[in-house]
Amino acid sequence: MKMNARPAASLLFLPLVAALAACGGGGGGGAAAPSPVQESLIPDAEPIVTAPADVTISGPTETESITYDFDTTNKVFTAIRPATDPSVIGDSTLGFMKTGEIVKVALDTGSGAVEFNRIGPSGVTELLAFAENDTQIALVPSGNALKALGWNYQSFGVWEPGAETGTGTSGVVSFGTVTPVAAIPSTGTATYRGILGGQYVRADGVDHVLYSDLVATANFDARTIGLSTTRTLILNEADLAAGTPQDVSASLGLSGTLDITPGANAFSGTVTAGSMSGETTGRFYGPNADELGGVGTVQAGSGVESIQFAYGAKKQ
Repeated sequence: MKMNARPAASLLFLPLVAALAACGGGGGGGAAAPSPVQESLIPDAEPIVTAPADVTISGPTETESITYDFDTTNKVFTAIRPATDPSVIGDSTLGFMKTGEIVKVALDTGSGAVEFNRIGPSGVTELLAFAENDTQIALVPSGNALKALGWNYQSFGVWEPGAETGTGTSGVVSFGTVTPVAAIPSTGTATYRGILGGQYVRADGVDHVLYSDLVATANFDARTIGLSTTRTLILNEADLAAGTPQDVSASLGLSGTLDITPGANAFSGTVTAGSMSGETTGRFYGPNADELGGVGTVQAGSGVESIQFAYGAKKQ
């Protein structure tokens, strides 16, 4: 079903998803590399076929959200408010097959788990997908990403509910099997590699889907994590028409040093991207801190420029 055939659709991703749907049929390839999905290869979203999953990632959801104002005539954001404090809510679930098909997406967006019953390409990379239902859209790791990255304990989502009106809310979630505090190392170092997905609003109010490769280096002796992104891509409707996303690695790379909270499974700290700054929080996942994930927002000192993001990574 095409997005523009829905009785309601979410705001931030709506123009891009409608453009993706308008591209019509023709299936995209299944490569694991973070290459863009070419416009001519982008199919409509397809129903999620429910089946027993080879891997089910499920657990408590860490989340934060923002509210915004939107000019429905000119299709730009006119105000974005500071992010809420992060909180832990109910369980979210993502199930997938070892062959790369997603068979379940249910995200707790603040009032219980919401099922998404269709999935399609994001356009920015084959490692991110749009999960959809009749009233909401979420950016999640694709089946190809989950297969290639080998995640078993955590995943993330970037969601937005509501119809295209003058105001709305969007949020980010990280969820999974949380590591027991006693199992988090107290000495040594570890490198985690993964991906980050988000929504970038430019200074003029135009929104984009954002993808980054992510590296997190944990120093358990110092109780710190160095977080950084390497390749960063963004995509809006104009980029989709051109058939390729923009590489903004030099201008929108995200980085920061985070502190691991003593006696708890939590880390947090300040991160920056270009002239924007903000906070991220996260947790370790798996029986032995095998993976990590988190959420965050960076914003300019004034205006609407911002990135709302979530990420996950696996120990190498």
